[in-house]
Amino acid sequence: MDQPSHGLTNESYTVACICPMGVEMAAVAAMLDETHPDLPSTRDMNSYTLGRIGAHNVVVAVMPEIGNNNAAMVAMQLLNDFRSIRFGLLVGIGGGIPVEDEFDIRLGDIVVSKPTATFGGVIQFDRGQVRDNGHFERTGTLNKPPAVLMANVEKLRAQHMIKGNKISQNLTEMLEKHPAMDEGQFFYQGAERDVLFEATYNHGGGSSCGSCDRSKVIDRMPRKTTSPRIHYGTIGSSNLVVKDAITRDQLREDFKILCVEMEAAGLMDEFPCLVIRGICDYADSHKNKRWQSYAAAVAAAYAKELLSIIPASEVAKTRTIRKEAGKHICVFNAIATNISPNKYLCLETKATELLDPAIEDDRVELYRRFRASLPNEPISRDETHARQARFASELMTYKFHAQGPWPFWLRDYIKAGHNLNIRDFGGKTPLHHALTTQFERGDKVRGLVEAGADVSMQDFEGQTPVDVAKEQDAGLFIFLMRAWRDRVKHSDG
Repeated sequence: MDQPSHGLTNESYTVACICPMGVEMAAVAAMLDETHPDLPSTRDMNSYTLGRIGAHNVVVAVMPEIGNNNAAMVAMQLLNDFRSIRFGLLVGIGGGIPVEDEFDIRLGDIVVSKPTATFGGVIQFDRGQVRDNGHFERTGTLNKPPAVLMANVEKLRAQHMIKGNKISQNLTEMLEKHPAMDEGQFFYQGAERDVLFEATYNHGGGSSCGSCDRSKVIDRMPRKTTSPRIHYGTIGSSNLVVKDAITRDQLREDFKILCVEMEAAGLMDEFPCLVIRGICDYADSHKNKRWQSYAAAVAAAYAKELLSIIPASEVAKTRTIRKEAGKHICVFNAIATNISPNKYLCLETKATELLDPAIEDDRVELYRRFRASLPNEPISRDETHARQARFASELMTYKFHAQGPWPFWLRDYIKAGHNLNIRDFGGKTPLHHALTTQFERGDKVRGLVEAGADVSMQDFEGQTPVDVAKEQDAGLFIFLMRAWRDRVKHSDG
């Protein structure tokens, strides 16, 4: 592959591709028409591969670990390093959710996020709250990809209807340029290895399905070709790995999603992007890694075909992401560098807000007001619900639990009419305990607060979850302070 010296700078790059894992970065890097030399970054947080696809200079970034939170950190740092980025592509693998007679999704197919009247193409299904009627309501919304992307996605769909897609052609060219990728299984794995079992039948054990009961395999019509099919719809995102067919099918029933993954929700709010996922498993107990390389390759092949039809002039007319999300980037810079955000000038405005916990002076004053608002009288040692509280807290503390994934337990717990603001034998609430766990701490704390957990509940020693966060986690301390501030504003209004 050519590696010319164009004298390019960080400002020359307009498109970003974020890949959750190395196997996905390898596939995207192999699709580049040319590679470029490395450029300096503002902080040594991200790892980049630079190059060109079609008329576009592209930054390819890989994440240190999978998950929504890591995706957000990588994206924000990328926007600091490359300030002319107009939009992004999240390119990687995902678990497919086939629907009989509606979406015949197979391993090696591609799912592309598509906005609907309800969702922006991606839904974070592990974040929400339960209403009084027991209905689980997802909180917050995720933004749609920018117009230039969606218009050209529709253009590409129309071309595919007439001429077919170029996925197989791009894959063939990739393997011809990089023959070593044959050893990495970046090729079609065979229809005989694409097996979908009944949802109620669990994996028999081992690294493959050699010992699984073949009578439990769902009979599907053979396809005429091995060329991947492209499906457009809603993608489900969370910080949880879904490997249970019953859970998978329930998610499909609730949210009409076509696949599940673990990064998109961390990007869609502040990093306008299109999500492209190659299907590597069926999000059930039979999942393994055999199809991952090929699934990453087909997703990268779609990304290349899409970029090849987008005129550079259309991208140049699109506002940079920094202009759309400047204030949020300022706050990110402040937290990451431990400098007060009012020292960052972003888009001719300073990232200041009345009593913003991200600003040190405001944080100190807000915490003082928070402590002053607490009752002075001792906390009553009512242990009526202590056993129930201890059980609930265990689900917040450990990585795994017999009750299943904690977001679904939380939904069912509140739906049954139980109260989150109950104290155990030490006076601590589930939120107190969530702040001390090492497993998905941030998501558990946010999930509890959004479900109605009170950040000002004191234990028998007078310590609140805010006090715990102040000692344990600066980011969550800021989050809890904002939650308390917003609650006070709402009650005053």
